[in-house]
Amino acid sequence: MASSAVAMPAANAAETCGVATTGAWVCFVADGDLIKVQDTSADGHRAVGNWYTSDGRSGTCHNTLGKGKWKTCNYDFSENATVTYRAEVREGTTLIRSSSWRTDTVKGCPSGQVCSG
Repeated sequence: MASSAVAMPAANAAETCGVATTGAWVCFVADGDLIKVQDTSADGHRAVGNWYTSDGRSGTCHNTLGKGKWKTCNYDFSENATVTYRAEVREGTTLIRSSSWRTDTVKGCPSGQVCSG
């Protein structure tokens, strides 16, 4: 498993870009219910953000747009739930490699909106 922590400045204070593996980078926007996935390799594979919540939900955000492109998936997470997520590289549904898991807390903000502090 190839993984690394990513310490890059985020677009806003609520965005955490903390999980990456060769070919995929995943960010979580805590006050907007967003999972953002970037494909970082021109290898023909898809970049995926795999996630699950403390209240039993789970899902995947697939980026098939190609190297350097971002895919944003908007979810309606429960306020104050935790979201555990990781970056994955897949060939179709077959997992090739992944990052370690990271857990963050959803802020109390309506889906799709950015709330302050």
